[in-house]
Amino acid sequence: MVGAHRLILTGVAGNSCVMHTASDAHMREFKLTVPSDCIASVTPEDNRIALDHMTRMLNADTCSSDMLRWKENI
Repeated sequence: MVGAHRLILTGVAGNSCVMHTASDAHMREFKLTVPSDCIASVTPEDNRIALDHMTRMLNADTCSSDMLRWKENI
């Protein structure tokens, strides 16, 4: 495949902007990584819920940024 096949998403408003971007990317069949320590929501609980949703429903890898393995094909 030519072009991007995996997206690494970070940002603020994790429970809205990041989650909606992840949903759009998932529908377009991108593999997703959302480092858990690289998004922020208004409350820690909102962040936890967003990360849980992205893990369960969007098959996103939500490990912390220090656990990412940088591979040639990522």
